[in-house]
Amino acid sequence: MHFILNFKLFTMINIKILKEKEDIEYNAIFEPADIENDFLFVEPKTFLIKWTNVRDYIRKVSKIVKDFKFKKVLLNFKSDENILFAIEELYYQHYSFDKYKSKANDFNVDYFIISKNEDNNLAKIISEGVNYTRDLVNEPPNKIYPETLKMEAERIAKNYNFEIEVFDKKELERMGFNAFLAVASGSDKEPYFVHIGYKNGNPKLKIAIVGKALTFDSGGLNIKTYEGMLDMKIDMAGAGVVLGLFDIIGKLKLKDIEIHGFFATCENMPSGKAMKPGDVVKAYNGKTIEILNTDAEGRLTLADVLAYVSKHYKHLDYIIDFATLTGAIVVALGEYRAGVFTPNLDLYKKIEYYGNLAEENYWLMPLDEKIAQKLKSKVADIKNTGDRWGGAIFAALFLREFVEEPNKWAHIDIAGVAYNNEIEATGFGVRTIIYWILDTLKFSKIGG
Repeated sequence: MHFILNFKLFTMINIKILKEKEDIEYNAIFEPADIENDFLFVEPKTFLIKWTNVRDYIRKVSKIVKDFKFKKVLLNFKSDENILFAIEELYYQHYSFDKYKSKANDFNVDYFIISKNEDNNLAKIISEGVNYTRDLVNEPPNKIYPETLKMEAERIAKNYNFEIEVFDKKELERMGFNAFLAVASGSDKEPYFVHIGYKNGNPKLKIAIVGKALTFDSGGLNIKTYEGMLDMKIDMAGAGVVLGLFDIIGKLKLKDIEIHGFFATCENMPSGKAMKPGDVVKAYNGKTIEILNTDAEGRLTLADVLAYVSKHYKHLDYIIDFATLTGAIVVALGEYRAGVFTPNLDLYKKIEYYGNLAEENYWLMPLDEKIAQKLKSKVADIKNTGDRWGGAIFAALFLREFVEEPNKWAHIDIAGVAYNNEIEATGFGVRTIIYWILDTLKFSKIGG
């Protein structure tokens, strides 16, 4: 199984860049304006839209276009400075996941943008990668499971001639991925560890992106409630970030970069074979873990991956992991901001800066050494869960135990931001990293 991305959007949109206004019969014309209300209708066919920033402007325009089903739309801007962001946002706002509906919405719209920048290809490529991530996360768990997620990585690697390694259960047993395999043990689905890599020229940035890849999390024997299980198809959103990012990199054929993506994919299910509260396992780096809660499983899968990357890719500048890891981070920060855990303030500032450009918001969280004391186990080196207080911090400190050089590492907990009931999967994280890469390589004017 693999996905053929043909941009199945809420509306099929076409975007054309014009040097000047052409003699076209537009259904609506949108102008940015300093007004009190969100929009003001001015005859004939003209809407004044309250200007806060370019993404907000496009969100308001897109809503009106969809509500009124306009077919031909002229968009004006204050300047060309953020046309890239505007075009991206158009694709995001017209996205929907309706491939399993018997009757999809086939409404089409043509957007005309007056700009000196004639090329919208970069924005289209970035938005395709983000929307691909959204597709993966939105897919039901009977369609996306470890084998099919692994196959997506293989497809991308084949399409763009990337390096790829795939390790199956027997190989992982031999390698000592025992924490990951403990999580996978309750499911009938075969687990996989996937590495996809790309290196070109003289790298100006060497980075690894690690994604949590639980294609479904029931909680295991510490089973979730009905409500808690409903959206657990999204627990592979970190791997979605990895694959969306590599889709963009492959299309852009970037030079002078080394980037690696890693994810260990499995299901967390209850069965007679499943891990049990009280089990002790030895992780890839030799540390022993007492499993007190089978629903604190993501950190177990990431432990082996981070230990592997730390050991075999010491030359990299940074290791960034994206994980829908804890409900505690949602309690702390809400649904519109991801928590970042790193001892490296400069690294956090990079993430925050490019996140702000992407309107992906982050907050630096503490790695509190007093909470680190709670990792201690009576029967093993560490345990996988503590008391209810500071749960997101505890989880990050647990992961730190498997990173050889923590100053190179950032853990990003995206549990609150990867998915919401209004727009479903968000693709959070892809734009932050690709903006960082493109700016570092001076590929575009992103970030100035």
